[in-house]
Amino acid sequence: MADVLGFRNLIWLGRRYMRPKILFYLEALFYYFVQISLVMVYDSNKIKRMRFFTNALRDGLRGVFDNEKPKLLLYK
Repeated sequence: MADVLGFRNLIWLGRRYMRPKILFYLEALFYYFVQISLVMVYDSNKIKRMRFFTNALRDGLRGVFDNEKPKLLLYK
């Protein structure tokens, strides 16, 4: 779970401070697709983990820092 929270935080920090913005968005999408492909290959709970990373990306872009949300996504 910490890796996803770290991903969310990095997305927020990059969006806020990185210049040029297009480079940030390209790197964020690249990292997102790498993580999704790793989940598809190695994880046993693929759908939940992909939804988990997608929500982390969305929350990082929006600046939403709900630390209880990952628990709800993984364990419901």
